[in-house]
Amino acid sequence: MWPFSKIKQQQHTIFAFNQKITEQQKTINELDEKIKQLVLGEITVEELSVKNNELNGKFKGKPLQFLAESFVDQFKNGGAKNYLEMEFWDQRDEQKYKITMQRSNGLTSSQKAKKLTGLLERSICGFEYIRDNHNKIWVTANDEFLAELKAAVEKP
Repeated sequence: MWPFSKIKQQQHTIFAFNQKITEQQKTINELDEKIKQLVLGEITVEELSVKNNELNGKFKGKPLQFLAESFVDQFKNGGAKNYLEMEFWDQRDEQKYKITMQRSNGLTSSQKAKKLTGLLERSICGFEYIRDNHNKIWVTANDEFLAELKAAVEKP
């Protein structure tokens, strides 16, 4: 009798293990289906415009929502303060592409550059005034610094 009871116990263990595998496979299949729905769903373009040399659009769809939430998570968890850049490689044309995401209340790169350019121009005027009207305190090394400031403002 002993070997038969041991075999029956082993059969029961194997049956329970198979059930567990079947349940886990079902869970995996459900998750796989959810991921497919998120990634392969439709994206609708609701609005597209160009304003101030910037492309603006309003899009809707689960894949885009999934992607946006992933970017926001990366933004928050990565410690970004105003913007986040992510680089992608396209194997088809062997080129790198960059996606930039920023907080909606933050300055864009061009807005920040314009603001800094204005500050530099005001600084240059101040330095030129000191150079022209207070030459006793003006040091020759400041000429190099002033030239660097002017060059920085002139470069595109």
